[in-house]
Amino acid sequence: MADHREATEASEFWNQKWKDGDVKWDLGEPAPSLGVLLDSWAIQEFLKLDPVRFNSQGDAEATTSPAAETQPPTPVNGQHPLAKNLKEHRPTRSEPTVDRKTWSEAMKLDKLPKLPSAEGGDGYRHALVPGCGSGYDAVLLAEYGWKVKGVDLSPIAIDRARFIASNYPFEDRIEFEDRDFFTLEPPNSGYQLIFDYTFFCALDPSLREKWAIKMAELLAADGVLVTLMFPTKKFRDHEPPFVSTPEDYAKVLGPHFKQVDMVAEVSPASPRAGYECFAVWQKL
Repeated sequence: MADHREATEASEFWNQKWKDGDVKWDLGEPAPSLGVLLDSWAIQEFLKLDPVRFNSQGDAEATTSPAAETQPPTPVNGQHPLAKNLKEHRPTRSEPTVDRKTWSEAMKLDKLPKLPSAEGGDGYRHALVPGCGSGYDAVLLAEYGWKVKGVDLSPIAIDRARFIASNYPFEDRIEFEDRDFFTLEPPNSGYQLIFDYTFFCALDPSLREKWAIKMAELLAADGVLVTLMFPTKKFRDHEPPFVSTPEDYAKVLGPHFKQVDMVAEVSPASPRAGYECFAVWQKL
């Protein structure tokens, strides 16, 4: 009963934020670092190329270039074209100038885990985006062929995410639901990817251990947990978002996961430069 009451209160809190337009956590586009990971997987899986490098135009390069009919989405000036399309539906505020190329140069692509196998029984790799908000990241994952579930406590956010997804031909691969993350059940063998961005920091710190246990329960055995840690230092005068340092994540994830890679935000153009840190985890 107490958990239900707390979830209801949290839903009302976040719904009011959306009503008031107080959504400063909404980046207005897919997270660039997630795009780099998906680009790396797509090129290695579908084109069978060597690990990706990016040239000055942000285009993918490799040491071999076999012909292939299936092309992964092509970055434009280091940014996925989907980002531009999604901005047409974002709230009016200053345009972010995030460049995916800076992430691709910083992330150790050769150390990233291999693309998890599709074990859902339906031929798809399944991804979860908790606290999905407007759904930009869920839409990006679906474009890369993933079957995605996005959950958020705010019905307003979910309605907005569904509207955005309806503009794309792959919307049938996305499910949005206004639901408490802690009540979720994993699909079959679990999610092959969970992407956490501005969700961990929105939770009361007392729930962090419970969050880590739930992540381990939901993730497939060979799955990948991606945490885009934000804010790693005080970002606003009031909370949430709660400061979420790499040490905070390691403390609660350590008993269940091993850290595969971590890199700090390096783009001076990013509105969150100096406040983000990207990390990849796999289950012990």
